[in-house]
Amino acid sequence: MRLVQRHIISTNHPYWKFFDQQCFLSKNLYNLATYHYRQHYFKTEKKLSFTKLYHLVSKTDAYYSLPNTKVAKQIIRRKDLRMDWLYQCPSRLDSESTEVFE
Repeated sequence: MRLVQRHIISTNHPYWKFFDQQCFLSKNLYNLATYHYRQHYFKTEKKLSFTKLYHLVSKTDAYYSLPNTKVAKQIIRRKDLRMDWLYQCPSRLDSESTEVFE
C-alpha cells in the first residue's frame, strides 16, 4: 500500500510562485531528456542508456537551474523508466509512427 499526502496550493498561497517556478524548471529538464532520447533513437534506433543521458543532460542549464541535483537526477531517472516500456514492446516501434514519442 502506498500512503500519500495531498496538498492543494491555490494561487493566493504564499509559496505558489516558488512551486510554479520549480514545476516549470522540472518540465524543461524533462523535455530536454525527451529530446535527447528522440534524437538518439532516430539516429541509431536504439535506446539511450541512463548513464549516457545523465551525462548529456547534467552539463546543461536546465539541470543546474533546479535547487537540488538530487531532484534533477530523479527527473531524469523517471524519464528513463518511462521510456523502458517503449523498448520492451518492439511492435510499438513502427517506423512510420512517431506518436509513441509524444
